[in-house]
Amino acid sequence: MHIEETPIVADNRTIDELRMLAYDTNKPRISMRASIVLACLNGASCKAVAEALDIDEESVILWRQRFQQYGISGLRDAAKYKDRKIIGEDPLKQPVLELLAQDPPPGQLYWSTRNLAEALQVSPREIQRCLHREHIKLLEQRIALRQRKWARRFGNGETVPAASKPQEMPEQTIQEASETTPEQV
Repeated sequence: MHIEETPIVADNRTIDELRMLAYDTNKPRISMRASIVLACLNGASCKAVAEALDIDEESVILWRQRFQQYGISGLRDAAKYKDRKIIGEDPLKQPVLELLAQDPPPGQLYWSTRNLAEALQVSPREIQRCLHREHIKLLEQRIALRQRKWARRFGNGETVPAASKPQEMPEQTIQEASETTPEQV
């Protein structure tokens, strides 16, 4: 397979990052991709890189193109849904976070996947994927909402007496209570 190979370029900082990724043994797939790009940056042809790294030439072409289009972030795995073309930050992340920072719709106690989907006019499944990818847990958001409502109700920084702790009864009242019988009450 032969394609016209346009030279790829990168600044010194990017090359240093690629070198660090190439030597990272904890991420072998990223390490291989960084090695491919480094070899291509040094002027090696796709065929020569494929032979040297014992991989197929199509893989070299793919990762070379991804690097040209997206930079280092293009070397990460693509999302595993749709046609694997989403690379980088999720476009739903910011709108979802903005909605979660607001109060839920009238009549609702908290934001749900369905509420978020209706507000953003997307499917609930897309919202679930976004929440999962961004490690957002709706339960944590519900707790934060409760805390915001509590702060609005009782003010920020004011100390609120603990309602769950029972008040202590004076000793005299305890003695009086023990002396009374159920018939006297």
